[in-house]
Amino acid sequence: MSSPTQQQIKNVFKRVCAKYGITQEEIKGRNRMAHLVDARREVAILLRQLNCSYPYIAKLLSPKGGPIKHHTTAMHYLGKH
Repeated sequence: MSSPTQQQIKNVFKRVCAKYGITQEEIKGRNRMAHLVDARREVAILLRQLNCSYPYIAKLLSPKGGPIKHHTTAMHYLGKH
């Protein structure tokens, strides 16, 4: 399995942000509004399909300058608990 490129990761965020009409900061934020949770889940699914690890997905979904989310957060988004 190969690791995804930074461009592939950017494309995932860009595509999901466009679909939901939100910003990357909103995806990475703490707000639990349903459409943001759905967007985070979709990002996690797409990143997992690109062979990203759960800890890496959690890191990518963490707010800039904020605490890094735990890998179980990513697992929860994917229903792997």
